[in-house]
Amino acid sequence: MKVYCDNAAQRPLLPEVREVINTWLDQDICNPSAIYSKARTCKKAIEEARATVAKCIGADPDEIFFTSGATESLNWICHEDKKYLLTTPIEHKAILNNATKNNYIPIDENGRVILNQFHNIVTSVKGAFTVVIGLVNNEIGTIQPIKEIANICDEAKACLCIDATQALGHVPIDAHELGCSCLVGSFHKVGGLAGSGFMYMRRGTYIDPLILGGGQEKGVRAGTENFLGIVAGATALKLATEGLDIKMHYTEQMRNKIISRLLEIPKSYLNGSLDNRVCNNINISFAGIDGQTLVLNLDMRGIQASSGSACNMVSIEPSHVLKAIGYSNDLARASLRLTINENITHEEVEYIIKTVAECVARLRESSPAWKELHHE
Repeated sequence: MKVYCDNAAQRPLLPEVREVINTWLDQDICNPSAIYSKARTCKKAIEEARATVAKCIGADPDEIFFTSGATESLNWICHEDKKYLLTTPIEHKAILNNATKNNYIPIDENGRVILNQFHNIVTSVKGAFTVVIGLVNNEIGTIQPIKEIANICDEAKACLCIDATQALGHVPIDAHELGCSCLVGSFHKVGGLAGSGFMYMRRGTYIDPLILGGGQEKGVRAGTENFLGIVAGATALKLATEGLDIKMHYTEQMRNKIISRLLEIPKSYLNGSLDNRVCNNINISFAGIDGQTLVLNLDMRGIQASSGSACNMVSIEPSHVLKAIGYSNDLARASLRLTINENITHEEVEYIIKTVAECVARLRESSPAWKELHHE
């Protein structure tokens, strides 16, 4: 059996999105900045995509700017003013590599912002500053109390920028209701093409351009538009947000079944909160094993998963997220992340549970670390 469980890294291209791409590939795709009729057709399609994205996140079309994805968008935001940037220690490296440790917001053992401490920090900062935070953590799936964070930022007159990359298609989003200044996402997380995404920039907000050139995207993000990425991405996001409540409920049921059964394995630990967790995320550490070795063993059995963020898989360092919430190096290296979607079947769930348990048991048989733990 083949089971794809790495949707947080990239959701496979949706069939409906593939159809949209193929339809456009059968036509002549022109530079949208040109003035002849075919180019105007492409320009119109981009504007329709802009309106679709805006509707999906509770924004207006003129507040949506297309980028190459969340990494570019986050760098664009963070590049504006590194000195007054506040974030948490569990964010994506696109944020952390633009911040300093002194600017970290305190979090609890599940990775949630400690609101009273956050309030004390932001009210003590002098001058303008920016708070950049992920609505959903990409490794442990923790959902932040974003409305409370937004209210505190509003009180302190801070600029709040939300990384919604892992929330798209899993959590309802209304940018206007939140009152954030910026919100970013990547289309490949919802079944679109990699290399394309967006930034919501609230009307009245202005950030100096990161990429200069021909003046596309109202002069704030230069470069010929990634036409296929944009039209495919808007289609994917629309599909991802349709019937969201039903999808969330089913996915959460399957997630909880996997978590409860895997936690029956001795010395297994759920990473992050169960109550404040995105519906598709399972992240568990199995003491005495190496997470990446487990991922390779699962791959041989037809299950694609990860051990932490896909962006960090080439690193041998333990997860910075798990370290930040208090894990030892060994336990941080022993994590398995399974990210499912609403199409997972009961048969696939049973196969995941059975296969992970068998692989963990087999790896522990030859693990000196497990033998040491087992005899403690």
